[in-house]
Amino acid sequence: MEKINLKRLIRLGDILNQFDKHHLFQVLKLKGTSAIQMLFFNRNQNIKPFLEFDFHVTGIAENLNELRKRMIEDLPHLLTQKNFELLVKESKITTTFDNYKVKDLLTNEVYEIHIDYLNREHILKPEFYARKDDFFEDLHMHSLSLLENYGIFIVDYLLGKTDMNAIKFLIDENKILPQQYPFLRKIVLFYLVLEGYLDYEPTIKQEDSYQILLDALFEYNEKEISFIEGLKVLEVRTKDLFPGMIGEKLSKHPKLLWRIKNKEWKNA
Repeated sequence: MEKINLKRLIRLGDILNQFDKHHLFQVLKLKGTSAIQMLFFNRNQNIKPFLEFDFHVTGIAENLNELRKRMIEDLPHLLTQKNFELLVKESKITTTFDNYKVKDLLTNEVYEIHIDYLNREHILKPEFYARKDDFFEDLHMHSLSLLENYGIFIVDYLLGKTDMNAIKFLIDENKILPQQYPFLRKIVLFYLVLEGYLDYEPTIKQEDSYQILLDALFEYNEKEISFIEGLKVLEVRTKDLFPGMIGEKLSKHPKLLWRIKNKEWKNA
């Protein structure tokens, strides 16, 4: 399994380096589980053959659509340069996301590239990472911020998209600290809402040292409860969750407004 994980890690890195070389693709920000597994590889982690991105860009719809069109046109050529083949018939392009299936011509394994076009606003400023170690000579990654990715990764875990191993690793290595729990709780709450959950109730239990984090993430204060209750009556109260400029910009978050408009809630 470790040999397979290392091969996947290297091939995922090949795709990321291709995206870094093409200025159009630098608007794609690595997120959640796919970001954590590339930033903090540990040998107990099962590397998943997928990359998940947010489309981090602002502008009028016509310009965004043109940028997206050019990216779709250039993607097959970028992948071919690293011995990947875009499986057109198995890929899916929608109004809100693209999901590409990509075949590794060196191993015949199929990888997945997911791009979310509604997650264009973010809580914290995205970051750029360069990785040089035993696995990568020079890997460049455009990613969401570490803390935001921690929060999204925890949401992935809560929704059954990944396992607890990487979270345990991050806690054990002091990457996630108790003083970060209050702000991390807000991030997790916001992304649960973006996934369509207004009244998520965790049922997962872990060892005591890790359960402390999970418990802290759902001890909502009055303002956080107000944010949830506002959505139930179609009110955007992001300033209750994040005061100041962050709350202001998130009040216009495309995916949040899309969920409110379409009443796309999974357990309200």
